[in-house]
This record gives sequence, structure tokens and C-alpha cells, in this order.
Amino acid sequence: MQKDAIMSQDAQLLLLAHAREEGLTTLVPVWLMLRLGLHPADVAKELTFSNGTLKWGRAKNKVSRKEAIPDSVAHDLERWLSERRPYTRQGYNAMVRRLGALQGHPDWTPMTLRHTACIEFLREYLAKGRYDAIDLVAVRMGCDRNVVAKNYLILDQWKEG
Repeated sequence: MQKDAIMSQDAQLLLLAHAREEGLTTLVPVWLMLRLGLHPADVAKELTFSNGTLKWGRAKNKVSRKEAIPDSVAHDLERWLSERRPYTRQGYNAMVRRLGALQGHPDWTPMTLRHTACIEFLREYLAKGRYDAIDLVAVRMGCDRNVVAKNYLILDQWKEG
């Protein structure tokens, strides 16, 4: 079963631009889901940020995860974490659907963003010639390699559009 993702990188950037217009309460959660693959339940739980690294426990299976955060995002992330009032999963769903509707995609959900992150991770590793891409992505996504293979390896869907 192939998961829905935003294949066009231009559409991803436009989504982030719409989120930025709404402020940090929208931009940071959308960025976390779209660029790091956080599940909406992960965004709603405790996140810690120090020394340029974001850490969290994946809500679905408690796998510890961490990611280096680019300097261009670190300040916004720190501010959001200090001021945030996490939404529920339903709140994040409404947020992403509203932003997607601005681009003619009211069917986009937080999971669409998570799946997009997974596809982008695969693209990144495969472009570098990493034949262990599935394993690397599974670690980053906090899931089993079989989940990555089953859900994301229909390569002809990876075309931008």
C-alpha cells in the first residue's frame, strides 16, 4: 500500500510559506512533520532541544529519536517550545487540512507530511548512492525497515507533480 505524500518540492515549500504566514504556532509543527517526519502525536508530546539536537520518544512505539536541527530553524523551534500549547492530533489535522486547502489539497493531513518526509529521506540517501537507504530511513522514522519497504518503495510514484 503506497502512502500519500507531497511529491512536488515546490508544493512543499509553498506549504511552509503558508504556515509561516500564520506564525510559529503553525510553522514549527508543520516543519517538524514535513521535514523530520514527526507523527502529530509526537508533536503534541514532550520534545527537548539542546545543543542543536531535538529529542523525542515516538508516540506509537516509544522508539527514541533525535535529529540535528538546522541553524535556520533552531531559533524558531526554541521560541515555539518555550511558548507552545500543543494541539491535539485533531487540531494538527485541522491545521494541515486548512493549509492544504490553500493549495487545492484539503485532503492533506499530518500523515501526508510524515509520508512526505519519508520519501524525501529516501530520495536524499539514494541520491548519495546509499544502498542501505531503507535501513537509514527506518531509523530516522522510528519504524521497522519492512514498513519502509512496504509503504514507500513504489518508485514510479516519486515523480514530482
